Amino acid sequence: MGQSPFPEVCNPVRLILASDATFRNNRRSVEFLKFKLNNQSQFIRCTFTVDDDYRGNDDFASHITLWQVKNVQFTACTFQNEQSTKTYTTNRNNGIHSMDAGYVIKGLCAVSSLPGQPCPENHLTRTVFEGFNRGIEASGTNTTHTVNIKDAFFEDNIYGTIITRLNQASVTRSIFEIGGNTATGNDDEHEGIVMVSSSDYRLEENHVEESANPVENTWGIRILEGGVAQNRVYKNSFEGLTRGLTSEGLNRNPNNAFTGLEFLCNDQDSIGEFDIDVRKGENPGSDPDFHGIRSYQGDLSLSAGNLFTQSGSNSESDFRNLSDWPVVYHHTGGATEPIDYTPSKVNPVLIATAHTCPSTISNGMNIPLGAGMIAELINRYDSAELAFANLLFNYNQVIDGGSTTALLSQLQLNWSQDAWQLREELLTYSPYLSEEVLRETADQDVLPPAMLLEICLANPEGTKSDGFIDFLETEIPSPLPSYMLDLIVANWDSTTARTLLELGLARFGAEMAFTSNMLVIDLKFDTLDQQDSIRYWFRRRGTMDGQYALAESFAAAEMFDSALSVLAAITDSFDLERAGLEAAHDDYVDWVTFQQTIDDDDRTLMMLDSAEVVDLQAMAENTVGPASVMAWNLLCFGYDLCRDYPPASEEGNNARRADPRLNARDLIRSEYYKLKVYPNPAGQYATFEWDLIHLEGEASLRIWDTYGREVARQTVSTQEGHWLWDTREMPDGIYLYELRTEAQEVLAQGKIVVQK
Repeated sequence: MGQSPFPEVCNPVRLILASDATFRNNRRSVEFLKFKLNNQSQFIRCTFTVDDDYRGNDDFASHITLWQVKNVQFTACTFQNEQSTKTYTTNRNNGIHSMDAGYVIKGLCAVSSLPGQPCPENHLTRTVFEGFNRGIEASGTNTTHTVNIKDAFFEDNIYGTIITRLNQASVTRSIFEIGGNTATGNDDEHEGIVMVSSSDYRLEENHVEESANPVENTWGIRILEGGVAQNRVYKNSFEGLTRGLTSEGLNRNPNNAFTGLEFLCNDQDSIGEFDIDVRKGENPGSDPDFHGIRSYQGDLSLSAGNLFTQSGSNSESDFRNLSDWPVVYHHTGGATEPIDYTPSKVNPVLIATAHTCPSTISNGMNIPLGAGMIAELINRYDSAELAFANLLFNYNQVIDGGSTTALLSQLQLNWSQDAWQLREELLTYSPYLSEEVLRETADQDVLPPAMLLEICLANPEGTKSDGFIDFLETEIPSPLPSYMLDLIVANWDSTTARTLLELGLARFGAEMAFTSNMLVIDLKFDTLDQQDSIRYWFRRRGTMDGQYALAESFAAAEMFDSALSVLAAITDSFDLERAGLEAAHDDYVDWVTFQQTIDDDDRTLMMLDSAEVVDLQAMAENTVGPASVMAWNLLCFGYDLCRDYPPASEEGNNARRADPRLNARDLIRSEYYKLKVYPNPAGQYATFEWDLIHLEGEASLRIWDTYGREVARQTVSTQEGHWLWDTREMPDGIYLYELRTEAQEVLAQGKIVVQK
């Protein structure tokens, strides 16, 4: 863009210092515009209010707006709307509305306390947001700035805090009382914290409760389309709400089971409908078939630590999962165990080690971080990275024999059409076959149903999705019957060596994400320019979300060629097609290119002409994923063209598979080892005919009467053959037979009637 009137320096500048001031009945009390210096303006114990004396009728916008400034601070301030009549609109009645801005909301403690320790409530003056459509709306369009909200109080706002495409945002130790807003136009659903298309956030130790005389639906924290990053919501509490924690859309990595959103140590009390609710989303930014959260919540060494209402208000009230992907949930019993949950989509696993749920804030992880904590976090990251790298190397060596592409090619071009040989080959790779290989195996139509079932049962991790089950039921040349599909779904609860590897990757990956996020958040609030250090951490992660964050940091610095170069490299490094993210990626490239075009014309995004605004609106409506969100953020903040946030969706596949009626092992064995007896009833003789293609060594066919006396025996030493049993001298009656190997394994058994 064009030259800023300010030189590129790092020294902080305080433009405004307001203390104990009152701003009353302004359409907008303070407006911060783009400022390249480190703007350390402060508002301390200030009051921002609008009431019935406001002269603008219903056009009150926001008390504060901020655009492309950094480190403005609001301490122990009060933001209020005391108008007796309010209307809900998407671009009016906000406490704070920002775009691409970094600022701090915090309380003021009247007594000294240890760093990180909570201030006694009777000595704490919180920053208050009361009576708004949105208490805080913080949005981004490609920025390295973010927000830090701590010790705030949100009362009777339709949305307490909405954070939209703004990464590394932090909301901690704040209180949300929701449901009591009387604005017309939205009287059925109020929410505490909403995160839209944002990741690497810190949501910790917040309390969300229902206010007096609430609306019909009150929701605690909703995570909407957070993407593929390793995110977590930690140690929050919810009381008396309709729903506590909600995940909607893509909040997992479609390419693996061990990366995505994790809910840890959250306390649910008296929740009316669902404590945890995982659903598909209606946002077209990602393929709904991949929506959901991380497959592992907690692990075998440490529980997830959430506390459930256990009200039994409905059959899924503790944990509903409407996504296609099952969740393995680790608990230690008691209130930590989900009692009412979605069958086949939530697998509660009892473990011994309970999560003690320590406060990371009290343990010293409070922004700004001290030098000792920074060193500790770096050491923790180094250790986790080493462990993760070692596990990932081993994991990649065993998944599909080390190369999914090679194994798929072998299946398609070179593999034997002999069913037994193919079965033996695939079992040598089990339990490490990917879903892609399992799909190709089924589509080749070489294996009979029993063998395909055996391969699927040997690879439970590779079968864990509704999409795969639907594929086996409707799309392959020889679809599997329902009873076999029931067995595959029931086997999702199995634990294999692959499970242990994935749990380890989940644990160390989460540690890497948390420690690096804390370091990046700290760097973003530094008074000096720390972009090189921030980019170092994005590069070091080596993850898809880290690369997008790197591209965003370059775009924010108007280094668009570098941003586009990083985006181009993403297509080479990550399987976007399999993840269903190709369209979202292409639209993101178009968004950065659009920004570059405006910058090349020496303009900012706030200087579009009317035709460009029309084009921008078309882009917002027709693109998907983060590009659409960022375009809407610009339209709303800069041009007063806002959309409402997607309403809570009920999308999802809630279909149930029946409990299996058959034992999988017996079913497979009955297909592999066939023994026919005819005629039955027998007169003068009975023929035993066998087809034992997988027999090794000898087997023994024995016949007993109903008193347990052996009446006949025949050695079976061939894989195919028959034997004629002479029944002429046998008394009429029922006889039992059994075919058993030398190792005493029963291959077949049944009964025959002799009736002459």
